[in-house]
Amino acid sequence: MKKIYETDPWLMPFKDAIDARHEHIWQTLKHIAGDGKLKDAVNNHIYYGLHRCKDGSWVFREYAPNANKICPEASWPGKLGTPAPRDVP
Repeated sequence: MKKIYETDPWLMPFKDAIDARHEHIWQTLKHIAGDGKLKDAVNNHIYYGLHRCKDGSWVFREYAPNANKICPEASWPGKLGTPAPRDVP
């Protein structure tokens, strides 16, 4: 595949800047996605957060890789306004 400045001679003076930007984009993509696909790296909102399950129950997932305990603030049945601590497995 030809580079854009190879098909448009007016861009040839900007060849180094275009190549640098292209390389920066690829490095950023690699930083975000690692060895996987970008769509897999940026769709965490589909897995994390509060979601209703097919059986009508709810699931709440939070990304906290270094946490020992998570204390969500909410109204729980029988214990209004008190946090319900959960040990992280």
